[in-house]
Amino acid sequence: MKLFILLALVFASAAAYPKYFRDIDGFIVGGQNANIADFPYSLSMRRNGGHICGASVIAARWALTAAHCVPGAPASQMTFRGGSSNRLSGGTLFQADQVHSHPQYNSPSQLNNDVAVLRVTANLAGTNIRSVPLAGSGGDMGAGARALINGWGHTQWQGSLAEHKSL
Repeated sequence: MKLFILLALVFASAAAYPKYFRDIDGFIVGGQNANIADFPYSLSMRRNGGHICGASVIAARWALTAAHCVPGAPASQMTFRGGSSNRLSGGTLFQADQVHSHPQYNSPSQLNNDVAVLRVTANLAGTNIRSVPLAGSGGDMGAGARALINGWGHTQWQGSLAEHKSL
C-alpha cells in the first residue's frame, strides 16, 4: 500500500507538470530550478537544522519520506521546511513528533521497504504548502511512462547539493 502511494505521488507529478520534463539517462543530477508553487507538497526534511532528504506532504499532519533518511532518528531532531524553493531559508518550519519507518525496512544497502512517515506537531499548511494530489485509479502507468523527480539533490556528479529546488 505504501509503495502504491509513493508511486502515485511520482505519477501524479508526471501528469501535472509536463513542462519540467527533459530526457535523462543514468543517475539523476543537474536539473533546473523549480518553483515551489508548482510543487507545494515538497518539503525539505531536516535533522538538527540541516537538510538531509526531501519529503512530501501526504496529509494535514503527515509527511512521507525514505526510511534510509531517518534511521534511529528521534522525532525531536527532525523538522521540515515547507513553502520555500530554498532549502536554507524561507517558508515555514514544522517540528516532527513521531517517526515511523516501515517495519520490514532492512538496510540502506538494499533499500527494501524504504519508506517512512513522520507526524508533525502542527498542520502542514501555509503559503505554497498542500498535500500531494494522488493519481487516479486508472491502474498501471505502463512501460515507458514518464515520471518527474524534484528535490534538492546534487547539481553535478559527486557535487554539492542544490540550494534551490530543482528537477
